[in-house]
Amino acid sequence: KEGKLDSADLRSIAQWDARSQEIRAAAADAFDYSKTQIETVNSGYLNMFPVVALMATDELISSLPVGILETLGTILIGMALFKTRYLNGEFITTFYLISAIIFLIGGALLTHLLFKTFNILISDLSGNKYDLVNFNSSYFEQTALLLLIFGYISIFIFFVKKGILSFVTKPLQSVCKMAISNYIFQNFMFTLIFFGYGLGLYQSLERYQLFLVAFILWTIQITFSVYWLKYFQIGPIEWLWRSLIYWRKIPLKKQLLSNDI
Repeated sequence: KEGKLDSADLRSIAQWDARSQEIRAAAADAFDYSKTQIETVNSGYLNMFPVVALMATDELISSLPVGILETLGTILIGMALFKTRYLNGEFITTFYLISAIIFLIGGALLTHLLFKTFNILISDLSGNKYDLVNFNSSYFEQTALLLLIFGYISIFIFFVKKGILSFVTKPLQSVCKMAISNYIFQNFMFTLIFFGYGLGLYQSLERYQLFLVAFILWTIQITFSVYWLKYFQIGPIEWLWRSLIYWRKIPLKKQLLSNDI
């Protein structure tokens, strides 16, 4: 009768109550974990290192099988793009523009579909269905990521071929030539800014402040890379790495030409 609950309604209510309790318990656990993580990261180096090392090891072990396949697949895709001369910018300019439009639109639409599906499933009462679809959605997430990557590569090559943003792309060439040095420097600086043995600003900055920190650090790295490569052939870490590989001291300074003296 109208206004009365049947057995199916009662089962749905019971399932909803059970699911709500699971979500609240998971949220509480996540809050406690985040609080502990923040306290650990903001503590001293001796207290932080064992915890962070354990977390990194667990993440590495859990993601190792999939990580190997993803890395191998990415390498093979990069090799194929290089073999076809796509990454060398040898295709016509309009091809890169059309490719960028197709890849970026496809990646954006698939990403939007994933978020829309997630928002629908988060309110679903069936945990098994949610877990199954969420597992399968990871494949679509990787596909969307690849489409966006191809789109960014295509638009970047298009800008380079057209000479657009040359004031940005040319300094970035210096950064790329010192990729390892900049990578290590960037990691060191960010840990110094956010970890407890430095400024301890982890989870303390707003999003716009994080963008500002990243912009300042990038400006420092670009300026340093351009200045360094005026006098040296490669970056300091690259020089050390090559010297260790060849087991001899590799020349670092650039050879001055006669008209430079």
